[in-house]
Amino acid sequence: MSEAARRGQSSRAGRALVAAAGLLFSAATAAAALLPTGLAFAQTDDGVSDPALTPVVTPARELDLLEVYEVASSLMSYQNPLFIFPGLKAEGFTVNGDGGEFNIVVKGLGLPDSAATLPEPVILHLPGMTRDNELVDLRVEGLPTSTILADGQSLKLINPVFEGTWSLPGRGFQAFDLSLDRASFQGEGISYQLRDLRIRLAEDERTDRVAMTFSLKSFEVDYGDSFTGTERAQGFRLSLSGPRGEIAPQTLLKLAYRLSSLALGTSVFHDSLVEDPPPVASLNGLDLRLEIDSDLWEQTVPPAAGKIDRLDARVQILPGDDPRESRLQVEASVGAMEQGLDGMSLSLAKPAALRLSLAGLEAWALADLLLDQRVLGPVPGAVPFDAPLRMAAEFDLAQLRLGIPQLDFDIAAKSAQGSLSSDPVDAGAGQSLLLSAAATDMAVRDWPENSVLNPFSTQVLLPLLPREANLSLAVEGLEADAARGIITALLGLDLRGLFAALPSDPGALRFRLVDGLFRSRLLEAEWSGELSPRAGRIPIQGTFALETGALTPLQVSMQQSLATPIPAVTQSLSAGVLGLTLLQSFAVREEGGRLSFDIEFPETGGLPLVNGRPLPFQQFIR
Repeated sequence: MSEAARRGQSSRAGRALVAAAGLLFSAATAAAALLPTGLAFAQTDDGVSDPALTPVVTPARELDLLEVYEVASSLMSYQNPLFIFPGLKAEGFTVNGDGGEFNIVVKGLGLPDSAATLPEPVILHLPGMTRDNELVDLRVEGLPTSTILADGQSLKLINPVFEGTWSLPGRGFQAFDLSLDRASFQGEGISYQLRDLRIRLAEDERTDRVAMTFSLKSFEVDYGDSFTGTERAQGFRLSLSGPRGEIAPQTLLKLAYRLSSLALGTSVFHDSLVEDPPPVASLNGLDLRLEIDSDLWEQTVPPAAGKIDRLDARVQILPGDDPRESRLQVEASVGAMEQGLDGMSLSLAKPAALRLSLAGLEAWALADLLLDQRVLGPVPGAVPFDAPLRMAAEFDLAQLRLGIPQLDFDIAAKSAQGSLSSDPVDAGAGQSLLLSAAATDMAVRDWPENSVLNPFSTQVLLPLLPREANLSLAVEGLEADAARGIITALLGLDLRGLFAALPSDPGALRFRLVDGLFRSRLLEAEWSGELSPRAGRIPIQGTFALETGALTPLQVSMQQSLATPIPAVTQSLSAGVLGLTLLQSFAVREEGGRLSFDIEFPETGGLPLVNGRPLPFQQFIR
């Protein structure tokens, strides 16, 4: 292994070990799966016994040794209160018991991609008997406050505290509280600082909800020689909550792990000796909040760099009109943002917003997707789920600036808005999609000096770049099942599923262009049309109408040299200019100097007709 690779691996090891300390706290957390709630009879005011008022109390009993091993095994898999780490490795663990208490001794605790492990064993204590409803109080000791690791690395944990309650029937945590005043790791060129971490899972009788919260005052990493970068965050808070009795504490923890694994591209490292927590048929009532509510988050880790001023996002899963239906609502806002990746840059100087509403989702399918369940599915013989799919999404960006490596300038806009909606048609058998986008006060920034540009660039390219643009595109002929499959694949970040959901016969689709506008200093154009895909050398059929201003300045400038320091722009725009220039001879000149094109792509194939006249250019169809 090369020195650079060894150092990178060692860096990951260090970060892993900061977790490893919390990992045993962590371990406690994730095992919280569905906890069945029993019912007992209680007296009402009229003296009649009424079920569902008090939970059934299961008497305490002695804890079986096999159950202790199952708890230990669960903690070593995805059942992890520091859910950002999907599992642990260990040289081994043993269980000792004296009748009054069981001790699980874990040796060589670490993460699978790390060569370093904690040198001292970590001990989990379980009582010899369960409490009411077969709950077990779990506490941890042996987490190091200061440790020297392999290769001179150091780990410090200031006041680590963890305690939790484990549910044997639910196969996971019923509640826990993990706190850490400070954690630091140093070694192999990396410095890691974490302050005021708290992860809490608990039921709140006042709100009748169960909630899991993750809060962090600050997070700082200097990757040094490993990744040559830094990362910092302040005021980070994540919360998950759901209705008590409908969403179990264990489900929230498993969902937190699933979200983390999707965001970080991780997977479960260690197979548990026991099965997952009980499957979930619905996540209706779930509420997720993400906040960065302090100064900023920033990272400089090549090839990425950026910062966020403030972020607030909320995701809700609400019940629909049908008991089997779920509705998804997303709202997000960011105060300001700068982000770069591989030379591309995006900045927002003012608050931006994103909103999404999605109805008509099958509750069990959404739960399976988010929790990675393979157990549930449609019940044989059940009434088919046919709630119509409806979607509405919109974004609103302000003071947008976009830089692309292939261009020697940035594109800016005062505002950019867009929306995407989907509505059922043909009694719910089909879907109609409508996409709208608009940008205002567009401009070019950091354009090269005129001294290095030729006449074509200064007289055509720069004046032709848009100042204002908008477009509405409607897609019709999409089957409801295909639309549902496309949306499900997008929610699951499944590109393979996305392509599989696309219609096998694209000829059934119809694309309608409406309210098209392009306005620049040199050209103003409006367009509309209705087109459909088809097989053949000309892959479309239908009509397209375009109205522009006079094109004479473009004709004159086309005679100039096409060389420019910006080849990507030149090739694309000059091709469009050439096409407009050629079409000008077929245009109908209207009052005010406007030119009108009505282009028809015949259903039977053949040359397109422009204002009823065939184009005499064979190159057009090759």
